[in-house]
Amino acid sequence: MKTLRAFTLVGASLLLSFSLISQNSPGRGAWLIDGSGLISHNLDGTNRNFFASPYIKGGYFFSDRLVLGLEAFTYYSYTNDLIYNSYVDLRPFARYYFGSKEHYWRPFAYASPGWQHGFFRYQSQKARGDSYSADIGGGVAFFLAPGLALEGTLGYVGEYGEFKPNQDVLLQLGIQAFLQRRSEEDRQVAPLLEKGAMQIGLSGGGGWLNIGVYDDWYFEIRPSVAYFVINNLAVGGALTLAIAENNQIIEPEPFVRYYFGAGNGRLRPLVEAGGGFRFQLQAEKPNKLNINLKAGAGLAWFVRHNIAIEGLFYYSKFRLEDENVNNNDFLDFVIGFQYFLQSGK
Repeated sequence: MKTLRAFTLVGASLLLSFSLISQNSPGRGAWLIDGSGLISHNLDGTNRNFFASPYIKGGYFFSDRLVLGLEAFTYYSYTNDLIYNSYVDLRPFARYYFGSKEHYWRPFAYASPGWQHGFFRYQSQKARGDSYSADIGGGVAFFLAPGLALEGTLGYVGEYGEFKPNQDVLLQLGIQAFLQRRSEEDRQVAPLLEKGAMQIGLSGGGGWLNIGVYDDWYFEIRPSVAYFVINNLAVGGALTLAIAENNQIIEPEPFVRYYFGAGNGRLRPLVEAGGGFRFQLQAEKPNKLNINLKAGAGLAWFVRHNIAIEGLFYYSKFRLEDENVNNNDFLDFVIGFQYFLQSGK
């Protein structure tokens, strides 16, 4: 119950924070964009591991209401030269927004067929197969700043094919970015890194999984916010709250960031340092505390004054509690979107 109350407080705080800074939604000619990527290598020589997972999503507004696009995800991993996994997932999609683009609350419906291909190898054993999926549902977008919307979706996902058929009902939460044509005046606006600005993030989801087989369920949410205490310097954190069956996870992640440069420059080097403290609460097992400390450096490209694509190299050190306490060092490259708001605007 305490975890559920925490979910409620986080959601209410987000709505109150953004209720005064809403904006009109995008229309014909705009682009819906999203993407991320991770390349991770375990530096522990006794447990060699490599993992890569790029993701991209793009859609075009053919009218003020209709968006057509493509979503693609893939990953590749190996462990100790013994286990190899690869996976490709392609999903064309359509969205239809209801209401006028002058409204900052807009419900929408979506549909997305998909094709997936997987390959698995363990020593001399191999498995390969294709599957197909159908994803249909609806959602609502709250446009809180130019080119940014908080979104929530609820839909049905069915997977069929050579692998085990699966049916889920999924809830997803996040921030969606949009790109529209800019005026010459907009092009002169400097990246939003001044004192008083905020960097925001939100991801989360939940659902009813393996319907009719295992009937699993879970819910998680990860809001993040950082405040620019002076120009270019942001201090903040993220908070992960998750619940599934008899497990609960609470993970605060404080961090500090500094962006170099000034003026209207769209390319900004940056450095970051932070950590995470994951409390894993289990009903039938001892509670665990996992600690992650990391530092990184990279480059931000501000495609709009409040939207940046960032790539950073991180060195991370994990202290993992399991049957034994294990220490692991990782070198990662992370790419993704960052979103910024001007406080009170």
